[in-house]
Amino acid sequence: MFGTLRLILALLVVASHVEVSHELDLGASAVAIFFLLSGFVMTATVRRHYASPSRYGWFLLDRVARIMPQYLFWTGGCIFWVLWFDPSWRPLGGREIIENVLLLPAMYSVYELKPWLSGVRYVTQAWSLSLEWHFYLLLPWLIIWPRSRLVAGAISLGIFTLATLNVIPPYIHSYHLLPGVLFVFLLGSVAYDEHAGKSSPSGRSRLFFPFLYLIGLGIVANGVRTLHFQWTAEVYLGIIVGLPLILWLAKIPSHPIDVWLGNLSYGVFLCHNLVLAVIYRQNVLHGRWTIFVAGSAVSLILAAVSYQVVERPLLAWRRRWRDRITPVSPDDIDGGGGGSGPIPVVA
Repeated sequence: MFGTLRLILALLVVASHVEVSHELDLGASAVAIFFLLSGFVMTATVRRHYASPSRYGWFLLDRVARIMPQYLFWTGGCIFWVLWFDPSWRPLGGREIIENVLLLPAMYSVYELKPWLSGVRYVTQAWSLSLEWHFYLLLPWLIIWPRSRLVAGAISLGIFTLATLNVIPPYIHSYHLLPGVLFVFLLGSVAYDEHAGKSSPSGRSRLFFPFLYLIGLGIVANGVRTLHFQWTAEVYLGIIVGLPLILWLAKIPSHPIDVWLGNLSYGVFLCHNLVLAVIYRQNVLHGRWTIFVAGSAVSLILAAVSYQVVERPLLAWRRRWRDRITPVSPDDIDGGGGGSGPIPVVA
């Protein structure tokens, strides 16, 4: 049932950008759960299709075919909006276009790190896609060399701890850059191995002890009053709620409606800021909840269009391509013989 979850998370990001709540930004929590989910699903993908060094390039090409078409489509839509309707919405020049088309620089466009970048993002939330891309570059090697996953996760958790306690800037190191959130992806990765029965007999402890540590860290950070600095509480909440949720949903067989809802989630995530820009410029809707409902409805419609026009034609090709590279065995289908039924992977 990951499809429904992905759409709910995308709508929480929409709500965040409409600012329907000033108390707790659940959009940031949704991003943290996206990271957990990415670690889970991408580990399944690598283990099933790309689990050898010789297939590293094919894995990256697979990710390009999945991420970039809709991203470039909606980036183009934003550029069209700036050119023809609202030149003041975003600066538009060769440097800005190159940075946005490449996507990877978006992770480094926070205010403190952008002297050598324009910092302009047409798809505002593209920084999190860029962060995921950096994770994709690392994941196959972390799986091929299992100890490296443990070491990388421990280092990342240490950075997150320092950020949570406000020893280093929280926004950069507990939310925006990979070193401080890599462990979140890796928790999702280990969760897949546990679900699929691919972890060692002590595999439960790989999640139990980090989870217990995070609960203790939250208690300490709340006690010293650093937990609510710069989205730290939101990221923390996303991890604490998201990890058990993903393990539970992984046991539920997928349903066609769930798959259909999941197909809309990426388009909603990408297009909603452009939709909101149009709504704000027209200035005919007022009230945050009214704008949220209208923006979500229009984004869902446009997401259905971009899925059918841009993504769906590539989907069958990607599946045939994967099957030619590594035909799926019965063990892969049932989760490696130790899982809890089919995994609803949408990758």
